[in-house]
Amino acid sequence: MSSTEGEYVEFIKAVYLEGPVEAWLCDVEKNMRFTLKKRLPECRNALKKSLTKRDKWIKEWPGQVR
Repeated sequence: MSSTEGEYVEFIKAVYLEGPVEAWLCDVEKNMRFTLKKRLPECRNALKKSLTKRDKWIKEWPGQVR
């Protein structure tokens, strides 16, 4: 996933864009949610470790999980 602000989050699972658009587009959405759900605990742990360096943490993690 990439945003207009230049943030990039790599999907955990591959999504194959084959078949009807309605089917694979739902797969893309599910994978987006799955990936962000898995990244959220990593983001929270990173915040706990760098409470005094919050500016650095903000720049290292994409806005979708902050």
